[in-house]
Amino acid sequence: MALDLPKVTNVATRVRPMSRLVTNVPLEGLEPPTVSLGRNCSSIELQRLAARVYPVLGARDGHPGVQLGCKAMSENAGRPSVGTSAWQKPQWRGGFYPVGLVQRRELEYFSRRLTSLEINATYYGLQRPTSFDKWRDETPDDFVFAIKGYGRVTQTLHLRNPRPKLADFFASGVLQLEHKLGPLLWQLPPELTLQLDEIERLVELLPRTFEAAAALAAESETAEPNEVHATDRPIRHAIEIRNATFIDPRFFELLRANNIAVAFTNSPEHPETRELTADFVYARLSSGPGHHPDGYDDATLDAWGSQITGWLDGPPARDAFVYFNNPNGDLPHTPFNALRLQERLRGATSERAVGNQLF
Repeated sequence: MALDLPKVTNVATRVRPMSRLVTNVPLEGLEPPTVSLGRNCSSIELQRLAARVYPVLGARDGHPGVQLGCKAMSENAGRPSVGTSAWQKPQWRGGFYPVGLVQRRELEYFSRRLTSLEINATYYGLQRPTSFDKWRDETPDDFVFAIKGYGRVTQTLHLRNPRPKLADFFASGVLQLEHKLGPLLWQLPPELTLQLDEIERLVELLPRTFEAAAALAAESETAEPNEVHATDRPIRHAIEIRNATFIDPRFFELLRANNIAVAFTNSPEHPETRELTADFVYARLSSGPGHHPDGYDDATLDAWGSQITGWLDGPPARDAFVYFNNPNGDLPHTPFNALRLQERLRGATSERAVGNQLF
């Protein structure tokens, strides 16, 4: 049987043959086709493409089946990390979380389908070191946690002297996440107007390395300091503004000089900016009444996917951390928004693409 099939020579990644595409077509002597999906290396999309374009080819009788590949990605491209804000949501059970999945395994399941998670509990209160240990140990090695900074640091009264609360925060166990620690998000209250000297004071105190954070944690009077980790690592910070007075070139230049990102909120309730001030991007995509109440449609996700890909590719290339949240209620579609965006970005692993088969 002679079939005119495309050949792709620039293939960086191949996935295993898909045995589910088995037919009765004789395959002896037929060269396995290679299908390219360009830069989008999401395994689930590769499978959909093969099933649609080459439904008659399968792995049987020693034939290797359809070979699927992606165009080589630049080593200098940024890394996308996609997830949600929090993960323990009753509304997600029976939908995103399959029926029968016990609650204690929800983080384990979540981390096999999405690449990152923003922890919100750390904003409302100090956590225990054992919690950070548990989160670290239950997730894959390449999983990333963004941590929302302790709210009492950025409240108006404490912003004038944030050091003690910062010490308490870092003594609570944040560094226990080790290499899985992603950016720390500092959310400013909506009533706080821009006072450049106060923001400068906060920026100066934010530790840029694990060693500096451990030294600050040692000053805490209310929590037991963490041990100093043998491996020093950089720490990234992002600031989320909620008052329009912060849309100010002086504020952006301060962040840029310190490699601190300004968070993109995409919410009608808060001032929005897409000012690039760091070597990474932090985005919080909201939905709720009057603003994507039924989730993000394909056109909107396509637009965000293109925007994020531009940040990843540069120049200069930037890592991107993107989290979906629903501040007015935990709607069932939130994690699916994240999955659909992740599919649009390169770098989603085959393991996460079929995470629902792992349990």
